[in-house]
Amino acid sequence: MANTITSEVRTYDPKKVIVTFGVLALSGYMDGSFITITPEGDKFEKHKGADGSIDRVNKNSYSYEVHLVLKQTAPANVSLAGLAYADQESNKGILPLTIKDFSGTALFTATSAWIRRDPDVDYGDTMGAREWIFDTGLAVSTPGGNNL
Repeated sequence: MANTITSEVRTYDPKKVIVTFGVLALSGYMDGSFITITPEGDKFEKHKGADGSIDRVNKNSYSYEVHLVLKQTAPANVSLAGLAYADQESNKGILPLTIKDFSGTALFTATSAWIRRDPDVDYGDTMGAREWIFDTGLAVSTPGGNNL
């Protein structure tokens, strides 16, 4: 069978990746990789018996760790710092976190997320970054793709 070459071109646009935490629409991402979504644990664990049988255990792991990297100049840093402080004082900082790529089909939603800790802060003669780390309760991550 002959190879088929497609002329279809897909486009990813980082401007169309929208992050909301509670009612805040976050912006001011650092260049390079600015969002990382990592599952906390495997979905399944494999067990092999002495007789060679294979079984698996559903680990029911639906929580994630999310890293969001903002420029040090992003106004969202002030908002996130305020939410983190208020959460530490009141324990009322569990909010929905949504990440949607509007140039494709990727979607991440967590109905319960919170800021784990304040970002490290450094200053230099170039633009610095503020990396915010969120933990989640139950969440759904659909990596998706781009079909535009």
